[in-house]
Amino acid sequence: MQVLNVAMRGTLIQHLPKRVGERVPHVGAGGQDGIHAVDVTPSSKLAKVLGATRTSPNSSHHQAIDKLADGLRVVARSPDDGIIEGVEGTEHPWLIGVQWHPERSSEPCQQHLFDELVRVAREARETKANSSTGITR
Repeated sequence: MQVLNVAMRGTLIQHLPKRVGERVPHVGAGGQDGIHAVDVTPSSKLAKVLGATRTSPNSSHHQAIDKLADGLRVVARSPDDGIIEGVEGTEHPWLIGVQWHPERSSEPCQQHLFDELVRVAREARETKANSSTGITR
């Protein structure tokens, strides 16, 4: 999510503890993952994919979005300090960025992010293949 934002000309908070303190464990003790609540906008693609509007995924970051890039919209935040935790592209059919580590989370809903990415990629590949051969569905 941070790379997306910077690549699209947004900016980052360079060190969260200086901006918001350490009340919310964006990074856990001793460099381990922190776990904290994230609220997801109910009407977002992210909420649809996760099947949830509140999640508590594994987190490990000391930076976060400061100025949001044009072309992105905020769809998830930490409810305790307001830090942006999820974004979606406004001009792309499937562009989702999250601040957490779904690959390290024990929450079953996190696997849905990977499943949906694979499904959408497969569908796009099939659509492209069908359009190049003239096959329509």
